[in-house]
Order: sequence, then C-alpha cells, then structure tokens
Amino acid sequence: MSKLQNIRQIDQRKAKLNYKFSIRTGRNCLILGPSGSGKTEMAYQACAEENSNCIYWNLSVCERPELQGIPVVSKDGLTASYAAPQRLPFRDTRFHGHKVALQKMCTADPNLREHFQDELGLIEKYENMVALQDGLQYIGDEMVRGKVVDSIKLLNEALGDLMLNDSTILFDEVEKAPPEILQPLLEAVQMHSINGREMFVKTFLLTGNLPDEIVHSDPLSHALTNRCNVYELVPDFDVWQAWARPNGVKPLVLGFLGRPENRELFHKRPKNNEIFSYSYPTPRGWTEWSYMDSETTADEEFCKLMSEKDLGEFRKDLLAAKVGEEAAEKFDTWVEYYRELDPKVDEVFKGGYLDISEYPEDKQLIMCINLSARYTEWARSLINGGHNIQDKVQEAQERAQHIFGWIRQAHMDFQVASVRSTCDLKLYEDLGLHELDVTEELWREFNKLAVV
Repeated sequence: MSKLQNIRQIDQRKAKLNYKFSIRTGRNCLILGPSGSGKTEMAYQACAEENSNCIYWNLSVCERPELQGIPVVSKDGLTASYAAPQRLPFRDTRFHGHKVALQKMCTADPNLREHFQDELGLIEKYENMVALQDGLQYIGDEMVRGKVVDSIKLLNEALGDLMLNDSTILFDEVEKAPPEILQPLLEAVQMHSINGREMFVKTFLLTGNLPDEIVHSDPLSHALTNRCNVYELVPDFDVWQAWARPNGVKPLVLGFLGRPENRELFHKRPKNNEIFSYSYPTPRGWTEWSYMDSETTADEEFCKLMSEKDLGEFRKDLLAAKVGEEAAEKFDTWVEYYRELDPKVDEVFKGGYLDISEYPEDKQLIMCINLSARYTEWARSLINGGHNIQDKVQEAQERAQHIFGWIRQAHMDFQVASVRSTCDLKLYEDLGLHELDVTEELWREFNKLAVV
C-alpha cells in the first residue's frame, strides 16, 4: 500500500478515460502511481486518440525561468515583460517556432521559398489577427472598432488548415518539481496563462510517483492538487494484457503472468525494508524486455558472437535487469517447459494428434497457450501476406477446426486462458472463428471475461 490517503484508485483503462475526459472538457487531471505503471504512456495514448497536440514537460529538471520566462526591459526603461519560453504555446507566439524554422529552410535553400511562401503568408495573417485582437481594448470609436472586428474575422477565415488543435501539456514528475516553480505552475493550471499571458492550451495532465518510492520529493501543494482531478493508478494485469497482446509483448510473458501463482510478478513494488531492490517487476519492465528480446534474437550477427547456451544466459540477464532476479528465475523455468513441449505442439499444429490427458495440468496449459499463440501468429502472417482476407478465410478456418478442436480436450479454464492471453480479437472475428462449432462455447466463455 502506498502512503496516499483518501484517493480514488483506478486501473490503466480508467486512467486513459480520465485523461480523455480532461482533454475534451479542459479539466486538469493528476495521476500518481508507481514507477513503470503506465501513467505517461496512457497520457500519450489519450492525446493521440483525441487528436490533441501533446507537449511533454519534465518538471524534475525545470527551473523557474524555463516556465515563467525571463524579464525583458523595454527600450525606454519604463516597462518590463517576460520573454515567452519557446516550448509553451502562448497565443501570440503560437507559430513562432514554425515560422523561424521555415524561414531558415528558405535561407538555406532559396529554391524552397516557393513551396513555403503560402504557409509563411498564413502565419503572418495569424500574427496580424492577434495584433488586432490585442489592440481592440484601446479603441473607443465604435465605427473603427467594427472595422477592426471585421478584419479579424476575415483573417481568421483565411487561416484554414493553419489552425492547429488545442494543445495538451503533460507535466511529468510533478512531485519532483523544485519549490520555486510552484507559483507559475499554479497560474498555468488555474488560468491557462503565465504572467497573465494567455496560452493556447486546452488542459493539463500531470503525473507523479508515489511518496514512498525514494524519489527525494516533497508533498504536493494542496493548492495544486485542488485544481486537478486526482487519482492513484494501480496497474491491473487484465487491462495491460488486453493492450499487450496486439502490441508485441511475447505470448510467453502473457501466459506466464496469467497464471494465478505468478500474478504478483506482474507488478511487485519493493517493501519498505527493500530500499535497495533496484530491479523489480513492472508492466514497463515486462514490455521493454519483450521488445529487447525480439531485437536480440532477430540480430543474427549478434547471436553468432555467442554459443546457444551463452545466448540463453544473456537473454535471462536482460530479463533480470528489467524485472529482477526472482521473476527472471521463475520465468526461465516456465520457458524450459516450452522447450520441452514445443516439438509436441508443432506436431499438433501441423495436423497431428496427441492425448492431452497424458500430461499434467501445468503442461496442458502451456501446450494450449503455445498452440493458440502459434495459430494467431500464423493467421496474422496469412492476412499480412498481401492476400485478400476473404481468400484466406477457408484455409484459416480449416486449421482452426483442428487446433481448437484439440484444445477443447483441456479444462475450460485452460481453454479460456490460452485464447485470452494470445488471441487477436479483431483478427479472429474477421476470420469468422467465433462462428465455428469448435470455438462457439469457448468464445462465449471468453467474451464473459473480455470486457475489462
């Protein structure tokens, strides 16, 4: 249990829903949670799905001038203003970086000028529109004011595709922010401005680690938290698994973590007396290892540098580096089962038959998961081979009849576990597998659990 008090706990799916609600409504959202649980990743996904420009800002390395700007005194010495930080989308400097980049390109290669002339012209129209808007407050003559308003309207209509969507600023590592940036941060999340200067920002998403994760942080200001919807993220395996299946996480990992006795190894925070446990299981650790392992085995030149035994040890070292020694040892034992059973699974996959009752339950489950995963990979490659999906439905269904007919020998819990941890739901439905006699009951049981 974390030290957070009286805070609503949510999983990754609900975290993304709350991020999306904030983006749509302009409400600020603060999600605290353990390292590696998906706080930042969920924010990126939410912004992408809502088509909102995401500006990432790591507050742990931020100093006050970076957020507030640097004072600039006017030439006559009578007034001062703050130079806008380049990364923040202030209304009047919204396209400044864009404009400077295009101008530099045209200077570097004059032949490009004709390609960007229209775009530069639109940016100039935008800057003129903002200048007119800022000057409206000083116009007392109603006739003149009306003409300026008409000019603003015409310029706005002329901008067309230049008008980008509102931005979302993702303030990461908020609990590590230096105390001196609290004041401009409060103004930003409350007023969407810095020093009274309006920002073109729809909402702010904030993330931070838990207070007992040895991150040398201070308690968050209640003035800040009261301006946000605040939640604690508690990672849920089923939610992560639904995301991980189509995103390249190895079926071996999903099958291993899906076992009840291994669930705690999905995310296992160090206890208070384990402060030097620098490597421990997290959703991010399992995901990153899956990607690293795929890259390692795909690099033939690298693999040639080691014997098969040394390569196996190296892959195990990589896993232990991401999820800790205990999880790596247990996973290695799980993989050994696969090595033993893989030839038998291959025999069934190619059309053969084995009596599953001759094997103990742990091996039955592993064989079902391995066979289901192999079918999913084969079916996906079948469709991705440039063929029309309708041309391959019959072939896919014929093989599914045999494979899932064999899996049906196992206990229903094993059948559901194998499909749940390996299948591509959309692919299976596109191939009409849910309509087959051998999968009808399995699909019904699976759908009871599929809504997470």
